[in-house]
Formats: sequence, C-alpha cells, structure tokens
Amino acid sequence: MLFGFGAIALMLCFAGCGGDGEEPTPEPETDPQPEVSKFAMPEANEAVDLGLSVLWSTCNFGAKNVGQHGGYFAWGDPTGELYSAVGIVHAPNQDDGYTSWTTANYGGINPPSDISGTNLDVVARHWKNGWRIPRYSEMKELKEKCQWELINNYGVLRYRVTGPNGNSIVIPLSGMQGDNFTSENRFSSGPLHVNSAGFYWTSCTADIKVGRGYYVADNIVTSYAILINSETGLSAFVDHLRAFHMSIRPVHDK
Repeated sequence: MLFGFGAIALMLCFAGCGGDGEEPTPEPETDPQPEVSKFAMPEANEAVDLGLSVLWSTCNFGAKNVGQHGGYFAWGDPTGELYSAVGIVHAPNQDDGYTSWTTANYGGINPPSDISGTNLDVVARHWKNGWRIPRYSEMKELKEKCQWELINNYGVLRYRVTGPNGNSIVIPLSGMQGDNFTSENRFSSGPLHVNSAGFYWTSCTADIKVGRGYYVADNIVTSYAILINSETGLSAFVDHLRAFHMSIRPVHDK
C-alpha cells in the first residue's frame, strides 16, 4: 500500500512538474519600480492661491519642507546636476568682473526667451503635473502685488509674502551658489549670502542688463532672477549669467 501511494505521488509530480519534457511556465515578472528623482516634490508641499494669476509652491525646489533652502540650480539645466563653470571667466580689464562665452550648456548658445514648462525646465522635468519655473511676469506680480514682511525665527531670517486674498507663503533667504572657482574651473562648494539675501530664478532671459555688479559682454545672454534682500527690506530684479546656481520657487497654473 505504501508503494502504491508513492507511485501515485510520483505520477502526480511528473504530471504537474513538467515531467512530459515541457518547462514549467515562469512567473510573470513584476514591473520595476519607477526611479524616484531626488528632486521629487515633497509630501509637505502645497499649491497656495495668493490671489494672483498662478498658484505658488510652499517649498523651494529641492527642499523637503517649507523651512529648507532647497537646491541651487543653473538656468536651463533640466537635470539639476550641472556644476561646470566652463564659459565663465574673469574678464580682463573689467574690475575682475565675470563674463561668459557661449557654451552648449544652460539653454544653449541661443537660449529661448522663456523656458517655463519646456524641456529645459528642471521643475517641469522632476515635479511634473503642471509645476514649472515662474516667468518674469509672475515673479513681478509676486513682488508688486503682495506684502513682504521680514520675520526672524531664532536668528533665521525669512520673508512672509502675503497675497491680496490674505493667504501667504514663506520664502527663505537661501543665498546663491558660490561664484569662486577652483583650478578645475568649477564652482566652489557652499552658498553665499545665506540669511541675508535670496536669489530666485525666473524662466526668462534678460532683455535689459541690470543689477549684476559685474561686467558681462553685450553678446552674452543672461537671465532674470529676483534678489530678496534683508537689508533693503525689498525685492528687486537682477540679471545673472546662466551658469550661476540659484534657488527656484515653483508655480502651477490655476
């Protein structure tokens, strides 16, 4: 009797385990998990309606929460990874100012006048779902139609920006990536002007060169950023070389 049960079990095994010479059907492979960008939108982020033409993010791009400075990004670098300063050199006989020759990076030799929502927009690439870099006109609206109040939280300075409808966002004075260079012609590590100023890119190239404080040749395309200064208590537009690394505060269409 024992032999009979063993024989039956053996036959069942042959029948169910490919004993007829066929390979067993493999289990279907599960889809690989999509790679999560290190610049992915944080769960803490919200889209705030300030009563303006667009919604404003509560977090800087690259930040994990409202209080963090976030990352520092070159204009027109959708990867968020480029740190090469090739094309920015000391301009001879120009008071040690900086100038730039054209390069393939940071929007190309002849960049578009507006990269918001395009394949050169680092926010649109990593946050998706309609988020993008603010345009000059949208940043101008934030500057002129909102109330800016400097707040001091245990020595950390930020601006509370309140819109016409009473809603507000907080913008840190995150500085900008250092503009000194090493022998390898790359940006030095560490931001400048933290807790005294903030530099935030717009998506638009500059048609008028203003407020830089260093020389730029006439044929070089610069881009607009807004400078938030704790000393003056007000924000102002400046144009900077596209390879400089600054903060970004994303926006979303209503």
